[in-house]
Amino acid sequence: MPFASQICSPTGSGSMPAVAVDSGLVDLNERFGMNLAKKDQVRFRKRTTCTSLPTDGYTQVVNASYIPNRVIERDMLPNEQLILAHYGERPVLPPELRNISVTVSLLEQNLTRSLDIK
Repeated sequence: MPFASQICSPTGSGSMPAVAVDSGLVDLNERFGMNLAKKDQVRFRKRTTCTSLPTDGYTQVVNASYIPNRVIERDMLPNEQLILAHYGERPVLPPELRNISVTVSLLEQNLTRSLDIK
């Protein structure tokens, strides 16, 4: 289980149920146009299960200056804010920041990125 049991909502709590997506067996010759000999044919299956996570009690908004640049790996902009998600420890972070699972820049979420299509 990727998260502590208290993070996952109990069944029947009125929250969104988990969703399972299953590709079934996919034949590479049929779906991807490969021309493998019968003896070398490959079929694969991808199955994943996901659900939304609760945010109450697991997130906070902080000024970006609270987080060292070496953690974010870029210079922060003036007055930039981050949403910190606390869903488990990341041992690679300094001890005072280990309980931060994810950082999301509120500023970056409001930017539109253009694709350089050539």
